[in-house]
Amino acid sequence: MILLHLAKASLAKKKGMAATLLFLSALSTLFLNLGLTMSGQMQEACTSSIERLQGPDFFAASDAAKYDASFESFLREDARIQWIEKEDIIYLEITKNNHNSSRAGAIIFNMDHARQIEPVTLLRQDPSIPDSEAIYLPEVMEAEGITTGAEYILTYKNTDYAYRVAGFFETSCMGTTGYTFMKYYMPREAFTVLYETAGAGKALSARLADGLDKASVSRELKKDFLEATDYYNKAGSLYGGAACISYDGMLDNMLSLISIPMMLMISIAFVICAISFITVFFKVKEEIGDSLPEIGSLQAMGYTTRQIILSKTAEFSLIGTAGGVLGILGSRAALPAVTNYGEGMIGIRLRYTPTPGGCLISLLVTLILITLAAVTASFKIRKLTPVAALRKGLQTFCYDRNFFPLGKGRSGVVSRLALKNSIADYRRNTATITAIAMGTFAVSLSAVLYANFGYDTSAVAKMAGIEVANVQVTPLPHTDILSLQTQLGQLPGVRKTNLSAIYMAAIEEEDIFWVITGDFSKTEQLTLTEGSFPQYGNEVTLSSGLMRKLGKETGDTVSVTLDGITKDYLITGVFIGTNNNGKEGLMSLEGMKRLDPYFRLSNIDIYLEEDSMRQDFIDMLTSDYGVSSADTPPSSGKDSLSPEKEEADYAAARRRAEEKIREMLDQYGVSDAAYAVMLRGELILSGSSAGIRIKEVSSMQEYLDGQLASYAATMTGMMAMVLTVMLLVMGAIVSITVSALIRRQKTSFGIYKALGYTTRDLIRIVRLNMAVNAAAGSLIGILLCRLFANSLLRLLFQNMGLDLARFHINPYLLGSSALFTFLYVWLLSSWKARRVKGISVYDLLTE
Repeated sequence: MILLHLAKASLAKKKGMAATLLFLSALSTLFLNLGLTMSGQMQEACTSSIERLQGPDFFAASDAAKYDASFESFLREDARIQWIEKEDIIYLEITKNNHNSSRAGAIIFNMDHARQIEPVTLLRQDPSIPDSEAIYLPEVMEAEGITTGAEYILTYKNTDYAYRVAGFFETSCMGTTGYTFMKYYMPREAFTVLYETAGAGKALSARLADGLDKASVSRELKKDFLEATDYYNKAGSLYGGAACISYDGMLDNMLSLISIPMMLMISIAFVICAISFITVFFKVKEEIGDSLPEIGSLQAMGYTTRQIILSKTAEFSLIGTAGGVLGILGSRAALPAVTNYGEGMIGIRLRYTPTPGGCLISLLVTLILITLAAVTASFKIRKLTPVAALRKGLQTFCYDRNFFPLGKGRSGVVSRLALKNSIADYRRNTATITAIAMGTFAVSLSAVLYANFGYDTSAVAKMAGIEVANVQVTPLPHTDILSLQTQLGQLPGVRKTNLSAIYMAAIEEEDIFWVITGDFSKTEQLTLTEGSFPQYGNEVTLSSGLMRKLGKETGDTVSVTLDGITKDYLITGVFIGTNNNGKEGLMSLEGMKRLDPYFRLSNIDIYLEEDSMRQDFIDMLTSDYGVSSADTPPSSGKDSLSPEKEEADYAAARRRAEEKIREMLDQYGVSDAAYAVMLRGELILSGSSAGIRIKEVSSMQEYLDGQLASYAATMTGMMAMVLTVMLLVMGAIVSITVSALIRRQKTSFGIYKALGYTTRDLIRIVRLNMAVNAAAGSLIGILLCRLFANSLLRLLFQNMGLDLARFHINPYLLGSSALFTFLYVWLLSSWKARRVKGISVYDLLTE
């Protein structure tokens, strides 16, 4: 009890310091508890949300023309399935929209259709929008800034379909950019019109029987479904079965995204705990130095060294306990906001509940660190005798050098005096510099993260695991792809061309996203971290995330399975890939032909001399290779029409005819087709497929930009949060440092005033002192960021397959972060230094 009284009496004299440490301990406990809560309940929250929405455990969709009855019959006869639903959908293989550059498929459901598997769960709705114009979007699109009432234009096969956003919904499947298809809802009126004009499709949704391990069983079910129905060949889309999704795939997609804010919370907590530890350590040392006479008095009165150390430790332990309790209470209040942040990434509402165990661990970690710092710093008391303590620790001789003598030097007397004070208060300044350095490190790290995902995406593009050529051409099946590649390679402005394809095949029952190309030496975006690209038919290169999951190394072998055929391959290298949650591999054409002898490369990647000419090049390809050789229409029989309307009608009819021909060439294996239009017995329009050789011309850069758009929005939020927290922490450190500096040197400042120094001179001394600390801390912080940013970011994005990634660190960005931190600390210290005005010689003489 006596020790507590001593601790309370000491705390009553330093309320400002106690408030600052209370704030730091509360903040560190808050973020640590948030991180532990999210990491401990992340998977449970995702699975419970899927169950709450009654989401599908297995989902398959296809174009109506490619739908096969065996898909449904297999699921209905499987004993693992408890419930299955089949419904008509709108199936659009590749679409674009007017809000971002994302290129993805669209699966649109009839909102008014009655269903038991994942019925519509609206989060927001604007009832004023008519059903004929309404479209409902996943919640992730609201996080990107789209609002209700906004115009939303879907572009499919060069045709725009304009709607208005009537609301947002949550969904467990196809609600993020991690899927190749995006899910939408439309009221029956709008759905029927688009279903009849754009793309009719079929969807199968299934729920597994109760009591099964849904992750493993759904994986096995998907494997059996693909093998039994030959789904890839019958209904395969551009990406080979992208609309075939199992429960474990949905869960992996959610966990890989939601792990980012979870790791961020723990990282922030670690930084704040480190700052708290350093602050307490140096504060106790400083406190001991300032209170040596009191310690000597206590020793003379009979208090033991152990009792004095325990009283000092109790002071900071009380602060840590109070701050920890406040942090736990604050984490409960902040959890919904942090949860909303994560929900915006995955499009589903998550429910977390702080557990007593997590709260206790967070409190103990903060308390142990603060107590350890206090105990360690208090060891100096053991060496003190009462006489030495009463003499304020002064020894008989002092060998300190006279740094920055006032009588000589290039700078002014005030500047030299400020530098002399900095050397004298090296302990306090070391703590301040360390805190500023860690704050600068966190600010710089968030800026690097935002830069790589926001505007300078060159480094991230090389981590995507896909080859991003300037233009990608997909020929129609009847086109001789080698001949077309040769022709395109000879066009003006083309540097080189390469053949590629994307396909799905399994390794140990895991669906792997395979990139196949004719010549890996021509690729520019695929980034190797170890070994080499596959050259021969028995070699593969796997992503770092997949290698970690499989427990494989370069030189090991893996078994790849496609349509029941399994072959062994040698792993020759490791690359960085984030597609399919990091489950990605590279294979040569000869390697894929071992699994499918009839496989052929389906895309031509075109590399231009200048990316700025990309759109002009695409327009040229569309004009010269994608339009049929339609005959010039005669003018007879059309006298009643104006020339302008006549030409517009012909152009519209020609486009519709050519679109039908493309569908015939693509879907039915037709190698040649022609059309003719007659009016009153006269031929007015005709053409053939002779000039139609290309199915689609696309920009992979636009696709990548679209994929990164949602991450950019996320990184902006993360940067804002980290910046706010670090500014608060550094502000607290600067406040306590300047206040303690003025309080400790109050007598010295009074003497300076008596000697003729003005208040402005004293403020300048404080400002220069803090400027030195700010400059040193900022430089150390950006140096730490330069050295360790990649290591920390790899840990942060490990679940996305970026455990071997190298992010681009712009030195100018680091310089800007250091300058921003320096100015912030300097301006704040200048404002706090105004307290020097209250010091007067008269008050010191009469005190």
